This record gives sequence, structure tokens and C-alpha cells, in this order.
Amino acid sequence: VSISRGTKSLGANPVFSLQNGDRDFLDGYLYWATGNTIWRSNGEVIESVTSYPSGTSIVTDSVGITGSTITHSVSTESSTGLRSYNVETGENILLKEDASISGVHQAAVGDKRLFFNSGDLWVTDGTAEGTKSLGANPGFHLHYGDRDFLDGYLYWAGGNTIWRSNGEVIESV
Repeated sequence: VSISRGTKSLGANPVFSLQNGDRDFLDGYLYWATGNTIWRSNGEVIESVTSYPSGTSIVTDSVGITGSTITHSVSTESSTGLRSYNVETGENILLKEDASISGVHQAAVGDKRLFFNSGDLWVTDGTAEGTKSLGANPGFHLHYGDRDFLDGYLYWAGGNTIWRSNGEVIESV
């Protein structure tokens, strides 16, 4: 097997596949999770960023860049919580108990992240104070990633209606 010039192995892969979503880049690194660890790569190295104790797992497709933090869901035997990790400071905070984000149920809107939780559309800016419900969920999912933007709004379909949000309000179009 020949490998094209410029293509190289970065070593053992700590994950089966990279997640779908909005390709979670921050400061030149791609972030993803497997098991109880968040990983990153800049194309030169793969390194772990933070890990949780045994018996805890990060919801694989929950990792998302929200401003300058990494939002993700962490599960234990008894609950799942939405957390935020700041790579620069190492601060790791609980944003919302009994909340989980994953795959098609989350998307970035500027420095905010929209996600569905318990039938409502929620938004977070990576802080506990900035994590809140925007109201009833008018759609099934937000699509994979942040592709459907126009003038600062994320667009998605719900039933026979096109919806949009800028992280402050939900509107039908």
C-alpha cells in the first residue's frame, strides 16, 4: 500500500471515527471524544485534553465548540449533565444537570450552541448563567453542524414550517 506524499499516520487512533457535526475546531485543533476522554489533533499529533473518572463517559457525538470552550455531555450510572471545559484555564463546569446534547440535536450559532433538551430548544454560551431554554421545540433536529446559516440565524425544518434562531429567539419563517 502506498501513501501519497504529505499523508502520514499520527499513531494509534484512540477513537473508531471522528464525529459528525460542525467539525469542532478551536485554535487549529479538531476536538472529539471517546470513552471518558476528550481528544484533539492539529494534524501533527493526537493528544488527550481532559478525562473523567472510571464509570463516567462522554457522549461521543456531544462535543462542540462554544465560543472558547468545549461543551459536551457526561454520563454516569444515574444521570447525564451538560458541561463546559476551557482548554486554556482547565476550568470544567456543570452547565445543566439532566441535560444531554448529541449529533443532530445541536448546532453552533456564532459563539453559542443550540441544543434540544426535554422537548425545548436550549442555548448555551459555555457558562451556567448563559444556559437557558428558548421554549418549545418546533422541530425534530437541527441537522449536522452549522451549515444552514444566513444573517446570523440557524435554519431548520419542523413539520411543514421552516424555523430559525439566533440563540435569542425562535421564529417561524
